[in-house]
Amino acid sequence: MIRALGAIRALENKLGAPEKIIATGPATMLGCLYSHYGLDQSIKRMKKNFTALEQLFSFDFYETDRGIILRNEAYRKLNDFYTLIKSGTSGKHLGIEDLKKIEKFLEDTFDFLNGHMLKIPCYTSLFNYEKAEEKLISILTIKELKAGISIVPFMGPVEIDGQKYISIQNIQGMASPVKDRRSDLHIVLDTLSEKGTPPFMSSMYILLAADYMGTMELKKQKESEFSVDINLWENPEYRKSIDFDNLVDEGFKTADQQLKMIFRKLRA
Repeated sequence: MIRALGAIRALENKLGAPEKIIATGPATMLGCLYSHYGLDQSIKRMKKNFTALEQLFSFDFYETDRGIILRNEAYRKLNDFYTLIKSGTSGKHLGIEDLKKIEKFLEDTFDFLNGHMLKIPCYTSLFNYEKAEEKLISILTIKELKAGISIVPFMGPVEIDGQKYISIQNIQGMASPVKDRRSDLHIVLDTLSEKGTPPFMSSMYILLAADYMGTMELKKQKESEFSVDINLWENPEYRKSIDFDNLVDEGFKTADQQLKMIFRKLRA
């Protein structure tokens, strides 16, 4: 997600500010900050909150040569989830020990979400799991933001207008393109790696692997609907650093290089 800040810098240098933004999963927070504050302030605020984000959102996937693994104690949390599936008796939240902490973080960090459209219209892509359909919704309040970052099983669904939603990242790995836009150019910043597979340690992990592969297939289908796909996860430098400034710099260099190749092809 942090690499996307550098990629936005490269896009602004070449194309200026975007007409609209759509995000899903944890990147929804970045989208809201950028829509409201602009890039420089967003980088400063994300850097200031980087440690807090790492601590609160402990369900991020990290990729290694052995496949996708979960950071910190997530294997224990997945085993807890497996137990809950078998028992069907508990409503315990997983991954985030105290959801009140993340709610306070959102309220403190995104207090500008007060029901009005952001300076750059920002949307999130949600999945209505009762109707089994995608819904693109404007982010006007913290409720829409919370739904956009709701990754199952670590966070539960969020109710909006009587309907229950989770992030579409759970289903297809990325948001669908925004409709009703003036420009024909719609660029996706692709941060979700397609090279990993969860380890096959139990029937639970086999289930996770099958779900992951299905999500990646849907993601590839959605990518084809965008005009440009900037790949931020296949850089050879990927995995080598978790330093904030280095991540931003990697994102800029990767996006800038890909944009140069894209424009060379268009001119040819």
